[in-house]
Amino acid sequence: MTLKVALIQKSAAPNDPEKNMELGISYLEKAKELGADLALFPEMWSTGYAEPFFDALNYPDNRHYVYERQKWSELALTPSDSFVQAFCNTAKKLSIGVVLTGLFSGKKAPRNTALLIDRTGNILLRYDKVHTCDFSMEALLENGEDFPVCEFDGIKIGLMICFDREFPESARILMLNGAEIILVPNACDMNPARLSQLSTRAMENMVGVAMANYPSDPSLDRQGWGQSCAFDPVFFDENGRYQDRTLRMLGEKEEISLVEFDLDLIRSFRQNEVWGNAYRKVNTYSALLSPKVEPPFVRQPITVPSVHIRAMHPQDMDDIMKIWLNGNLDAHHFIDPSFWKEHLDEVRTAISDSDITVLTEDERVVGFLGMNQNYVEGLFVDKAHQGKGYGLALIRSAQENHPFLQLSVYQKNTSAITFYQHCGFCILSEKTQSNQNFNEFLMEWRKTRRE
Repeated sequence: MTLKVALIQKSAAPNDPEKNMELGISYLEKAKELGADLALFPEMWSTGYAEPFFDALNYPDNRHYVYERQKWSELALTPSDSFVQAFCNTAKKLSIGVVLTGLFSGKKAPRNTALLIDRTGNILLRYDKVHTCDFSMEALLENGEDFPVCEFDGIKIGLMICFDREFPESARILMLNGAEIILVPNACDMNPARLSQLSTRAMENMVGVAMANYPSDPSLDRQGWGQSCAFDPVFFDENGRYQDRTLRMLGEKEEISLVEFDLDLIRSFRQNEVWGNAYRKVNTYSALLSPKVEPPFVRQPITVPSVHIRAMHPQDMDDIMKIWLNGNLDAHHFIDPSFWKEHLDEVRTAISDSDITVLTEDERVVGFLGMNQNYVEGLFVDKAHQGKGYGLALIRSAQENHPFLQLSVYQKNTSAITFYQHCGFCILSEKTQSNQNFNEFLMEWRKTRRE
């Protein structure tokens, strides 16, 4: 028995699932032409493992990109989405298996996910990356909780994703769960240390390992990528002599390459050799289950609150009114506080009739934006949550959906004027508020061709 795996070392379109669906299906057809039983895509194929904003790999919690984080999160898929179903239908049409990867919906945040689809288009297994790169962009994601194994064409297959390879426990648990072959979607530069991790996982668990990576691409600052590879565990011949079991090692350029695993050879080797689960001393491993982390391994976690921008719900009104009143009292110290309190009922009615967008943090309303066509009636963020980029996120949400925006701001509110100028607004004219005798600026933003 053999298993032929196509390693798809191809570039994807950054954060463009529609384009990557089209590309992926064409690569799946090519894999079938090569004679593959199963095609393996790189990590997070739906987005091309692209950053949601500039330098998110290094600063995923950058407060200036709250809106961009949400837009990226909205790319998260479910198994019923057209992207996934297109691959399922193509797998059935071609009678080929697929390890499809992407950004998928989780419980509270997106997940880095791989699906194993069989020849009939059914999803056999969903694996959510356990060892997310919490020091980088994947701090925005939710990690998985287990290492499932399924049977494909009579072969037990498990999945790891990229950083999982750096933790021996990942492949060990897959082996204990019955895996004979481990398939590894990847998205990073490769080097001898990382490649040796894969060959070592193959040897110590007596499993076949195949990895598919994106190619190098200087335009995406990807040097030293590619090097998709495969190993089987038969590192010693029948006479006990070492033999190199690198079944495939690609270069850094785009290509699709076929690797063949001899399951009869692997199974025979597993029956007789000393690794895997043959001689483990599990009674000495209790420290592996301890959650305690001590120096020098203590790290400061990157914490990114759960933030969402959405339309106002009726139950949001009390929170909105509280934010409105406190925001005006705090920002307009030059106006008698009684003015704002006297207009509460009037404003409540106006808000009910307006187009209101709210921003929530951990499901609590902490800011809102009121619109009347292209006019910004008001932008407010709870004082305790200012300085987090939430006002900027609300403005960007409006800028995406309008060709131009106008608003009025008191001339004495210099901090607000500076903020709106930072958002691309310019002062158009000056006017006087008749009932308050305070001068205001009319400000405007217009969408450019680049936007």
